[in-house]
Amino acid sequence: MIRDLAVTNIIFQPLFAWLGLLTFLLLVSTATIGYSMVKGWTRDIKLHNRVAALTLIVAITHAALALSVLFGF
Repeated sequence: MIRDLAVTNIIFQPLFAWLGLLTFLLLVSTATIGYSMVKGWTRDIKLHNRVAALTLIVAITHAALALSVLFGF
């Protein structure tokens, strides 16, 4: 079941908790890259797009695992 995967402990925390932390860090990284592009420090739009896509993938996975714990599927 998905719930069993979600509550798998990794260093004393369930997997969905680690994915939540990773989602937050990726979100901050995406915003930092975007801010640096606005300020003119970098022009790497491909990196920004790739990190944003990875953020969405990890966030959707995190949401699915967290909801499986909440609703028990």
